[in-house]
Amino acid sequence: IYLGKYKINNHDSIIDILKNIYFGKIILKKFIINEGSKITDLFSKEIIKSYCQTVNFQDECELEGYAKPDVYFYDRESELLSILKKSIKNQKIDLNNSWRARDNRLSNFSKKEILIIASILEKESCANEREKISGVILNRLKNNMLLQMDSSTIYGLKDFNGDLTKKDLRDSSLYNTYMHKGLPPGPISNPSKNSIFAAAQPEEHNYLYFVAKDKCSHEFSTNYDDHLKAVKKYQLR
Repeated sequence: IYLGKYKINNHDSIIDILKNIYFGKIILKKFIINEGSKITDLFSKEIIKSYCQTVNFQDECELEGYAKPDVYFYDRESELLSILKKSIKNQKIDLNNSWRARDNRLSNFSKKEILIIASILEKESCANEREKISGVILNRLKNNMLLQMDSSTIYGLKDFNGDLTKKDLRDSSLYNTYMHKGLPPGPISNPSKNSIFAAAQPEEHNYLYFVAKDKCSHEFSTNYDDHLKAVKKYQLR
């Protein structure tokens, strides 16, 4: 006999009810981990703490980015810890596979660095441009340039009201990629499998800048003058 909730209709016979119970046709609820979500928006502090206590971490227990976006089914609230464990296990499989197949230009990059780039791609791009924007990130890193990614800077702000200001760009957070060179200290979202593999397989080009033209399209530039023209055309119009 399977423990759980069962749907019983007025016209169901005793036999129908017994069959449902015998075959365990319980009502399952959906737990959705969306692409680009934050771990603290998904799981309570208690569940995160319980998970961290079951795993031995050398450093601080940081789970941002490690929950695989997917739809998970569960019956009781006590199963949410199991969902967290499953999502982390599956995300690490994708991360390990992408890291092993990474481009030669990323030979010195760690798995965590691949995941950080993937988490930025999830917030900055749509599926049609992930590899291209991944290439921009790699080019800027290799040229020792500031990444200047809004999504990372916003993640580090304590009180963000939806409007990124010049004051925000001067925030001291290590996630502020307008102030600090290199990648931020950790992932900023839970990226999809496609973003993880795009991070490990960046498109090869000379672009250093991009600006949004519409929701899923950007104008790419190889130099700052062309970038300013694109900003004027698409953002200041």
